[in-house]
Amino acid sequence: MRPSFDAVELAAIARIALSMAEADGHVDPRELDAIGGALSQYGVPRNTALAICAAAVTANEANAIAVVAGMTLLQKTDLIVWLLAVIVADGVIAESEIEKFRSLGIKCGFPTDIMEDALRKVKRDNLRKVNRDKENVSQPKPASSTGSGCMLPLFAIISASVYAAYWIFA
Repeated sequence: MRPSFDAVELAAIARIALSMAEADGHVDPRELDAIGGALSQYGVPRNTALAICAAAVTANEANAIAVVAGMTLLQKTDLIVWLLAVIVADGVIAESEIEKFRSLGIKCGFPTDIMEDALRKVKRDNLRKVNRDKENVSQPKPASSTGSGCMLPLFAIISASVYAAYWIFA
C-alpha cells in the first residue's frame, strides 16, 4: 500500500527531488519527468501538480527537509524510491547525486539500511542497463513524457528566474 501525502508534504518532497536533480550540476528533462511522474502516481491532478512544481522551485530546502523528517517510516521509504528514480532518470548516476542522496537521507531521517540497500539495487540495475545498451547500440531515444505537467512550468519558472537575475545583476 502506498502512503498518502498532503499538499505541503508533496511540495516538500518535490523540493527534495528537485535538489536531487540539481546535484550533478544540471537538471535533465527526464529528471523533471520523474518528479512529475511520481506526483501523478499519487493521483495529483494536473492543475495541482503545476502548483506543487511551482512551489518546489521557490521552496527552501531546509524547510522541506523539516517536513520530510516528520514523515512516517512508510512515507520515507516511498520517498527513497522517488529520489532514486530521479537519480537514474537521466541514465547517469553521478557521484554528486549519491552524495546528495546520502546527505538528504541523514537530514531527513531515512532508515540507513533501506536507503543503502535501495541504492545498491539501483546501481546494479543501472549497470545492467548500461551494459545492455552498449550491446544494443542504437540511436538515442527522446526523453519520455509522463504528461504530469511538471516539466514545462519548472522550465518556465527557472528560465524566468535566470532572465530576471541577469537583468537585475547585469
